Amino acid sequence: MQKINSVILSGGKSSRMGFDKALVDYNGKILIEHIIEKLEIFSDKIYIVLGHHFDLIKNSIKPNEKIKFLFNENYELGMFSSIKKAIENIDFNIPFFLQMVDQPFVSNDVYKSIINSYDNNYLLIQPSKNNKKGHPLLFNPDIIEVIKKASLEDNLKNILSNHLTEIKYVEIDDESIFDNINTKELFEQHKNKNSY
Repeated sequence: MQKINSVILSGGKSSRMGFDKALVDYNGKILIEHIIEKLEIFSDKIYIVLGHHFDLIKNSIKPNEKIKFLFNENYELGMFSSIKKAIENIDFNIPFFLQMVDQPFVSNDVYKSIINSYDNNYLLIQPSKNNKKGHPLLFNPDIIEVIKKASLEDNLKNILSNHLTEIKYVEIDDESIFDNINTKELFEQHKNKNSY
């Protein structure tokens, strides 16, 4: 299987949730631990980008030699600032997953399918179902220089719009690629239909 690294973004304030999404309890473990347990199966290293609640989240995660924590001092500027923090602090030379903390229900089979579909001729491998785009995203390390040159005010969607022919979509029949928990209501809705 293709060798990869992973980045987990968890730097926001979770204002719509009302409390930090990373620390939400699900089946006796916080959500970010569920994500870590799945990603560590496939990842050489896992980089966790934190901002708000840095110490609280870091201290809530079990020690793991694969994990490196990064503090994004610009977290209030949004998600792209956390992406840049990861890119600018890590010397990637292999593909990497970009995983949001509010997308914890992605199944192991989804990760495997994306990794098995990796093609070095593309900048991005993205899961989809019936032409609807999902997550997580698997990036070719060639994207690093592109993101490094972008300003903090830019965003990933805008950057990728200039590389549409370099995106490979992988058809995956799994609704977990769309699950996103930004509110308490969405979390309750999704946890009732998902299991690990």
